[in-house]
Amino acid sequence: MCIYGTIPDPVAVGVWFRDDYEWRLYDVTSAQLIKTAYVDAEKKLDLTIKSAVHTGGARYTVDLRTMRQTNCASGMQRPVKINMPEAAAVVHASKGVPMTNGVQSADETSEPESVISSELPTANGYVTVSIAF
Repeated sequence: MCIYGTIPDPVAVGVWFRDDYEWRLYDVTSAQLIKTAYVDAEKKLDLTIKSAVHTGGARYTVDLRTMRQTNCASGMQRPVKINMPEAAAVVHASKGVPMTNGVQSADETSEPESVISSELPTANGYVTVSIAF
């Protein structure tokens, strides 16, 4: 799959990924995990998400520094966008994380100090989450 054409960024509040032809919202559980990791100034988040395309679940890493999602099996990358109410962005900035146009920037060569993993049930199956910090 490829990303086709140029489309405007989403403006509605939510956690979005760029599909082949449009921006799509993450499922509620994944979106909340991504927002929490972002507000807490985490560097990356690993998710296993079941979907209509990946009924057995597919592993993704969301890099919260570059705002890109990578499929761990195929290496396919897609842009990610987090549109939060102003108050949440202020909390994120208060963590001491430099922000440029609402996107966290950090030293990409630094290694995470520790990783926490957990499997959470969802309405459609489960989501496995790993947070590096």
